[in-house]
Amino acid sequence: MISIYDTTIQTIHPHRTLYLNMMQKGGTIIDVRTIHEYAHSHLKGSINIPLEELNDWLEDVKYMDAPIFLCSSKGDRSHEAQEKLLQLGIPAIDLGNWEDYF
Repeated sequence: MISIYDTTIQTIHPHRTLYLNMMQKGGTIIDVRTIHEYAHSHLKGSINIPLEELNDWLEDVKYMDAPIFLCSSKGDRSHEAQEKLLQLGIPAIDLGNWEDYF
C-alpha cells in the first residue's frame, strides 16, 4: 500500500495473494510432506497426505473440494503428486514450496 503521508511501500507477495484468494474461493490444500514436516509447521487450512501415502487416499481425494492445491517443501513432491492426480483426471494445481505463501 502506498500512502501520501508515509514513504513506506508494502509489497504483498504474489504467492500470498494467491493463497488468500484460494482460501476465499474454496478448494482443498494438500500438503504432501511427511507427517513430521507437517507437524512442525504448515499452511493454515491444509491437510496432510504424505506423498508416500497418496495412493491409499485416492478415493477420498476424488471427493474433496476442487480444485486440489498441492504443496511440499521444495516443490518436487507436490509436482509428483500433481502428475499422479492429473493422470487420474483429478484437477490439481502444484503450489510448490509452501513457505512461499507466508
